[in-house]
Amino acid sequence: MRVNLFCGFFAFGIACSSGAFAAPVITEGKAHQEVLAVALQRLNHSANPNRSNAKVRLDHVDPASFFFAAHATRPCQPSQDVCSSLLGHFRVDRHTGAVFDEDVEPASLVLR
Repeated sequence: MRVNLFCGFFAFGIACSSGAFAAPVITEGKAHQEVLAVALQRLNHSANPNRSNAKVRLDHVDPASFFFAAHATRPCQPSQDVCSSLLGHFRVDRHTGAVFDEDVEPASLVLR
């Protein structure tokens, strides 16, 4: 009886450690906050932040990741003919919380 109980706990421990029952560590809200922090940092390090803020939009979700697009709220100066508000496309791994820049090939780790 004790051997069967021990074997059952042992098998359960192996299954849990292998990730079979592993739940995602990061939620959509936390992922949004992480990407917003990266976008604000990128905006503040730009050549001309022009008192802009960053806005982050959830693009899509898959079982392993959240995908976001970040934009500046005030992209243009009055003297600029062409400007872009895009700060970047980001992927957040649901299990590790790592933030990746999807605009470079291969995607590079931005924040861990």
